[in-house]
Amino acid sequence: MAYDPTDHRLFTGDRGPGKLVVLNSETGAVVATLPIGDTSDDMTYDADHHRIYISTADGLNIVGQDSPDTYRLLQHIDTLGGKTSIYIPSLKRFYVVHTKGDKAPEAGLQIFAVR
Repeated sequence: MAYDPTDHRLFTGDRGPGKLVVLNSETGAVVATLPIGDTSDDMTYDADHHRIYISTADGLNIVGQDSPDTYRLLQHIDTLGGKTSIYIPSLKRFYVVHTKGDKAPEAGLQIFAVR
């Protein structure tokens, strides 16, 4: 889950089928849904860029917040199966760790610059 305190929006991820569910935290109403990858693990709201970063088993989904009730997928990035992530706003960096497995020959850390 992630939270936008300014617009009172709570973001949650359904695991299968994967979707982003946006709730109005004052009323409990669902204001938007958007397909994302299955098994969302970590989610971060970036207030400076009005984006939600969602790491899933299928990769990283970057969702733009056009308004408190309007969202769209901006980009999908392969994370080699990595779904554990963190965004550090002061560094403007998003980190995703992946393990050795079917999608990656060795464990690693992916670092993405946020612009």
